[in-house]
Amino acid sequence: MNGYMKKAILVFLCAACCPQLYGGGTETGANLGVLSPQPDKDTIYRQPRKFPVQIAVGGRVDVLAFYDTYASQTTRGGIHYYFPLAPLEGSAGVDVNEHGTMGFGVASSRLNAKFTAPDIFNAKTTAYFEVDFMGNSDNNINTIRVRHAWFNFAWVRSNLRLGQSYLMSVAEDISPDVVSFGGGSPFNPISRPIQIVYTYKLNDLFDVSASSSMGLSPRQGTSNVPEFQGRVRIDNKKNLIAGVVMGYMSVRPRTMTDDTLKAHSRVTAASLSVFGRYTFPSGYKLSAYSIWGENLSTMDMTGGYAKQLDDHSEDYKYSPTRTWSGWLDMASPIIKRHWQWGVFAGFQKNLGATKPIDVNTAFIPWYGIDRLWRVAPRLYFIYNNVTFGFEYMYNRASWAKVMAPNYKPLELYPDTQDNRITFLARFNF
Repeated sequence: MNGYMKKAILVFLCAACCPQLYGGGTETGANLGVLSPQPDKDTIYRQPRKFPVQIAVGGRVDVLAFYDTYASQTTRGGIHYYFPLAPLEGSAGVDVNEHGTMGFGVASSRLNAKFTAPDIFNAKTTAYFEVDFMGNSDNNINTIRVRHAWFNFAWVRSNLRLGQSYLMSVAEDISPDVVSFGGGSPFNPISRPIQIVYTYKLNDLFDVSASSSMGLSPRQGTSNVPEFQGRVRIDNKKNLIAGVVMGYMSVRPRTMTDDTLKAHSRVTAASLSVFGRYTFPSGYKLSAYSIWGENLSTMDMTGGYAKQLDDHSEDYKYSPTRTWSGWLDMASPIIKRHWQWGVFAGFQKNLGATKPIDVNTAFIPWYGIDRLWRVAPRLYFIYNNVTFGFEYMYNRASWAKVMAPNYKPLELYPDTQDNRITFLARFNF
């Protein structure tokens, strides 16, 4: 008999004779004439109570292949598409952006987990966590990026959500089910700030919501003012969802002037959006969305702000640019158990600045865009957990050669056009 076997037998015998030393109950110890030590009340109250939590894990594996006929504004290795670039005339007088580009990607794959806990404060308590692998820039694609991280208290007539989730302007209730990554971006906004959202049900048809959020931009952080949004929504739980969202935001572009004096000027911006979806008795769904706003660059759309042209003070004022965007989407029900088709159409227009601006100091991503168009039919084949998707996107952009001080074009390039073909293979779990 080796040493390990002897030690195992010795431990077993000790446990059998003195169970209170190895987690046994006090009753057994009392029977042996041994008193187990009793913890004091303070020790009991300091010990955390354990509650059962149910966890449901899911996600998807995406494999994307895409091809563009014209050089375009994209990110994350081409997975996230925006619009065709402005013409770029080479030394031979030829548009060097007129060339094709192909790419593959898997970074849009996702993992998520939903947690359900016992009621807290008489509210149903849930939490949700979702990540993809798009990273935070092109330099770290294929690294984990947090998409959602929130928990929620749901009472009979009200709801409180805390954490990172979609801004109400995004209208995730009617998000178009396009094949390409981005949910119709940039015609459809994208923003997932850290926020507090409170919703109150007025009745079985209407609810109102209010949110306070902070993005990751230091310009918003130094303003010390969160973004506020309010929403009124109608949902008959059958065939109609519609709503109106109003928003207000303030950013502080700089904290110090050129003469190292403290800067106080801010950029305030407002937004107004409306959305709706109607489901026909046949199962077809028609969705519509429209947004007007100032400095919509915070929602991954065109727009921004710049110094006011006529203000020559050290702590000069700013003016935002205005943008209007809208889209329509028609989606079929699943036909013959496997097939589903849809078509997305979007339009976006630059409306200029609220006051004349110094275009040389503008903070306007994608400076010079005047108009964008998109038409994108799609087709899905669904079989159990596997989905195959095909989408053709016709994209058209109108770029300015020269912008006036009111940020409206004085002269335009010929419109650029791109034809993007996207193939998707997806495994859902």
